[in-house]
Amino acid sequence: MSDEIMKRIQKISALLLCLLTLAGTLALPVRAQEAPDLTKPVFLTVHHVYHESGRDIPLSGVKFSVYLVARMGEGGALTPEPAFAGGVTGNSAADWQKTLDAITPAMLKKASPVDQAKTDKNGDAVFPSDTSVTLTPGVYYIPDTKTEKNGWVYTTSPFLVSLPNYFEDKWVYAQEANAKSSREGTETDIKVIKVWKDSCHPERRPKSITVDLLCDGEKYDTVTLPQ
Repeated sequence: MSDEIMKRIQKISALLLCLLTLAGTLALPVRAQEAPDLTKPVFLTVHHVYHESGRDIPLSGVKFSVYLVARMGEGGALTPEPAFAGGVTGNSAADWQKTLDAITPAMLKKASPVDQAKTDKNGDAVFPSDTSVTLTPGVYYIPDTKTEKNGWVYTTSPFLVSLPNYFEDKWVYAQEANAKSSREGTETDIKVIKVWKDSCHPERRPKSITVDLLCDGEKYDTVTLPQ
């Protein structure tokens, strides 16, 4: 047998070996996601802290409610609660956003919060709120909140949370969530009185003056007062 034929046979053998190796790799089963232990208790802590430049402002005394949207079954499958039927679409981030957008005030009227808790001095609301309440494994909806404090109105956005939650290849049964907070100043009426101290010489007065309204040392609004 010539050297050229031997080289061809060796190349074909090497190619077949590569194909067999690749086929063996593709045939390996993918490890299934570990099923949650539905007998374990689940917990939720909601943090309500407004982050201002250079400091954090915890909001205490704010009531948060939690609604059970879907129960979690064997393997993590979700079954929507009757009030939220048709709203739960899946487990991906896009599906969760669709679910969040699909929840309406009419749905919430048909349901009742399974638990309520107020934030402590650190801005934390802990669920269950006491030993008489048990949270069912599943997906929960936390509505928006609004509270006024020190001349500001603090608002949180509604969100969903899974109890337990699958994170970094394991199920987390004590979940923590940061409420997305925003704030704006409360509306109030401020009266400005202009008093001239010029020995009654109106001809010397300017046609108008400008007044700046400061909030926490920063200019909030400007008005022009005529003569």
